[in-house]
Amino acid sequence: LFHLLEGNYRALGIVKYAVIGSIFVASRFLPRPTADHRWLAAAVACLFAGDFFLILLGTLPGFAPDQVVVKVGGMVGFLAAYLCLLGAYWRRVGWSRAEWLRLLPVVGVLVPVAVVLLPHVDGAMRVWALVFTAFLALMAWSALCTVPRSYYARPVARRFAVAGCLMFLSDLAVGLSFFYPGLHRNQPWLGTFIWITYVPAWALIVVNLAEPRLTRARVS
Repeated sequence: LFHLLEGNYRALGIVKYAVIGSIFVASRFLPRPTADHRWLAAAVACLFAGDFFLILLGTLPGFAPDQVVVKVGGMVGFLAAYLCLLGAYWRRVGWSRAEWLRLLPVVGVLVPVAVVLLPHVDGAMRVWALVFTAFLALMAWSALCTVPRSYYARPVARRFAVAGCLMFLSDLAVGLSFFYPGLHRNQPWLGTFIWITYVPAWALIVVNLAEPRLTRARVS
């Protein structure tokens, strides 16, 4: 679809938003028996709101994908989504060696991208981008830490960890697309990479949301 609709930004935006809409609608039909489930459902709702700005708004008359309101509105929605995910992930924090070791790949990927992008981001947008990136990195690290913290059942924690990694990579690619001059136009593969990481990540969140029990049996 990316290749078929490459020259039709409006049609491609509608298709993209329909994909995210399907994830959001699916989440609305699932029960939310615990606070953990409710955090996940709230994250998907914020995702849907963020993509209204990031994807759909730029296709409407009077708006363009490069406008500040489109970028900032999308980033606010995604920041809210990541805060909701942190609400679910921040369980049984032990600050163990295993947790700190999981910070290394996050920093190892983030630092080179930040070095490349920061010279191209100025003023208030740089401050906002740094705040957003800090929470993105915290979310990805916390997702990885759900495995050693053993609060969630092992399959659930593994899905959280994979989803966190995919979201992290997808959003760093979005940052390159947003702020590195001409990259998205000259490298169409970047848009494909964003979506083949982004959609499976949130699908995994909905898969976990569909689990009637998220935590290990010994957790009350």
